[in-house]
Amino acid sequence: METATREGEDWLAECAPPFWGRPGRPRPVLAEHLRRAEKAISVAGISPKSVFQVGGAGAVGTGSVRGMPYLPQLRQAGFSIWPFDPASPWTVLESTPGS
Repeated sequence: METATREGEDWLAECAPPFWGRPGRPRPVLAEHLRRAEKAISVAGISPKSVFQVGGAGAVGTGSVRGMPYLPQLRQAGFSIWPFDPASPWTVLESTPGS
């Protein structure tokens, strides 16, 4: 996990496409900005933000990049990881909040 964490921090610091939102890093043209998990949820007209947005209002990318390396460890501990596993009494939502 240490390598994944270090790589994630490098991605955040560099903020190269597909990441965006830091000063001087506008939203790039991408075929998709949202993943299946983000497309599946909308509550009262509020939709999730792109994990590629790592800066600016509503950015969730930083928290997502920092949290994803822990998903395998949580799965091994018996948690379900939505949307990849069926829901269980112990379910982690793969779309993490911003940091």
